[in-house]
Amino acid sequence: MPDSLKYSVIIPAYNAEDTIERCLQSLLVQKRQDVEIIVINDGSTDKTANIIDNIATTNKTVVCLHQANGGVSNARNNGLAHATGTYITFVDSDDWVSEEYFSELDKMEPDTDLCYFRFVESNEDNATLFQQIDSCEAWVDKMNLLLSSRIIMKPSNKRYKREIINKNILQFIENMHISEDFNFSMLYSVHCNSIKMYNSPIYCLDLTNDNSLSRKARKNLSEDIIKGFSCVESTIKNSPRNTFEKQQLLMTLDYLFIKNVCTCIAETFKYCKPQYLKNRKIYKEICQKFVKPLGEGKKYYNKVHNILRCMLSCHLIYPFYIVSWLVKEREFKKYRGN
Repeated sequence: MPDSLKYSVIIPAYNAEDTIERCLQSLLVQKRQDVEIIVINDGSTDKTANIIDNIATTNKTVVCLHQANGGVSNARNNGLAHATGTYITFVDSDDWVSEEYFSELDKMEPDTDLCYFRFVESNEDNATLFQQIDSCEAWVDKMNLLLSSRIIMKPSNKRYKREIINKNILQFIENMHISEDFNFSMLYSVHCNSIKMYNSPIYCLDLTNDNSLSRKARKNLSEDIIKGFSCVESTIKNSPRNTFEKQQLLMTLDYLFIKNVCTCIAETFKYCKPQYLKNRKIYKEICQKFVKPLGEGKKYYNKVHNILRCMLSCHLIYPFYIVSWLVKEREFKKYRGN
């Protein structure tokens, strides 16, 4: 292994015996000597540790770290503490990468602070959106589009600079159930001067995991979302960006935030049959939690944002219920067993 590594790939793994080998092999098949693959076994109780250790014994690029179960954020922070590469990328243990992963990363401008690339397994074609974001000259305009489109959420479609992470002591927030990825991405972004989009579909998402958190009923979802978005709000307010940029980001963040009203109402459909009159009190309580806007709440990202805020301030619950029912009832019906 050379003295200077180009990439540190960080992979948190918990009870991933069915997928971790596929994940690692997709990285190892590219036979790079300037790469370290840091796998953090987060207290797995299945065969994950043995699989990682066996692969590491014959592949010097694989670094295996074993720790007591501390959650995915704790595992990623452990990986960051051990990383030595110029650039950092994150891969989830149930996903994998394409054969062009590193070669496409090599093509990205070396001095760009934050590079985005595309997912292979995606229901949306983001090529046009990527082009639109890349055409923006101002940092805040890029960020507004990244926020409103939710592309910013995951850490796995980005190439980070380790220098920026270390200089600003950036970490994932531990013991958070939702938005820890989102907050880290925002935390890193506010310390960037350059962001560039690459239309390279090189990261493969596994959409078949029935045990993922998003596929389970989460009765405290609204509280977790509000906590997560409050952390992102604080990240923006405490960032080194100027006042105008902060105001713009908080406005767009509130637009993203308020749309979660429908997400939380729909979540109740996993354990409670959607009946507006019977469950109106539940839906009302959810709406009330989102009444207070993030930021100043005096400007709106678009007309939809304005309408949603007006409906909440007027305590109009039914439209949120209808949208939630139309979008998610058929999909979430299976969770109730009917």
